[in-house]
Amino acid sequence: MVVTQDGGREPRRVTILGSTGSVGTQTIDLVARDPAAFAVEALTANRNVALLARQARELGARLAVVADPAAKAALEKTLPTLAKHPAFEQFKSMSLRELQAYAEGQITNEMVAKVDADLKALSAKP
Repeated sequence: MVVTQDGGREPRRVTILGSTGSVGTQTIDLVARDPAAFAVEALTANRNVALLARQARELGARLAVVADPAAKAALEKTLPTLAKHPAFEQFKSMSLRELQAYAEGQITNEMVAKVDADLKALSAKP
């Protein structure tokens, strides 16, 4: 917790680089033990998209970033115009399942399943 000038308390804002690695998962564990003390701004990972997404959901991270261009390609293969949408900045931290509710049928269950399968395949690569 951070003590403000007026004596109030607010959570410490953190970004965790490499959140899916050894040190990152230990840091995630510490943050999760005292969620009121931390506000997770961003998480980053190289390739483990499935774990990164789970961590982001569980900790309420505002942003999750994956470094592997293949993960971005997997998403764009199924939903090629998603990143070009005018409201992308507003919804980019949402999961596809969350976004699906607002997509007026443009993101189907089949599309979400395809992206999930492609990302799981990437996570399984060494």
